Amino acid sequence: MVESLKFMKAKKDRVQIIVESVMSEPIPEPGQLINPFKKQRKTSKQVSLDDMLNRKGPQELPEDIETWTNKNFAMYFSRAYHNATGGNYKITYTSDLPVIKQISDFIASNNLPKNQWTKTFIDWAMKNHDRIIQKHGYFTLNSVFNSINYFYQEIILTGHSIDSADAEGLALLETIKETESAGNVTEMFAKFGIPITITYLVNISGVDEDKIYGALDKRLNTLSLGMNGNQLILERIFKSSIMSSPYPKDFAALDWRDKYKNLTSNYHLESWWRDEDYKGDPQEKYDVLLGGK
Repeated sequence: MVESLKFMKAKKDRVQIIVESVMSEPIPEPGQLINPFKKQRKTSKQVSLDDMLNRKGPQELPEDIETWTNKNFAMYFSRAYHNATGGNYKITYTSDLPVIKQISDFIASNNLPKNQWTKTFIDWAMKNHDRIIQKHGYFTLNSVFNSINYFYQEIILTGHSIDSADAEGLALLETIKETESAGNVTEMFAKFGIPITITYLVNISGVDEDKIYGALDKRLNTLSLGMNGNQLILERIFKSSIMSSPYPKDFAALDWRDKYKNLTSNYHLESWWRDEDYKGDPQEKYDVLLGGK
């Protein structure tokens, strides 16, 4: 009985110590009450791109590209991605390094300096990231690798620099062909505008120009009478025709404003509307639509 009383007294003393300890703490400000027995969660910290790269590998890339490892290329891709898109690419070595190895192996199989051309391929992908997204729906190392055949045809086979007008012209041509192959000619006009699309259809696809105008006249009139969705398509066609200018003087349909003035009048107050094409020299890549004239 005595032992039992001693145990109860000792237990009471421990409880009293805990209570007194809690009671001795300062009273928190309103809104700052916490449960002293609740496990505190660690606060999360925003991680910047540089912080992420510093944890994943060395911050500085070696000056000699021939010494770059696949991890160096992963870091280079992440930084180039940020510069091209404004977003952050999270490096995952377990999935990214095998893709980089596939890219390097492809380059080596074509008897090209592996590291230099792997970097060139990444640079090409950044210049064409909109096109890759359109094709695959996303922009990661996987979609970049899946686009390597375009790089092979446009750069490796032709010997063009990725910054050359010829390379950009081939990329433009391929993009138009992909849109055409989808069978939606209206989307071609909405995406590239009237002068580019008609010039392409006449010079590249060999379609009779009178037939093109006949079909386009009917389509534009139908769109102008349609619901809001059709009106938006019509707006895209006229807007693309302006935003893609200036054009080479040999392009077709440069008089599209006069030809369709009864349809364009509704858009003259829009911020993007111009009564004339933009001034300056046409983009050299447009020459591909004229057979390089």
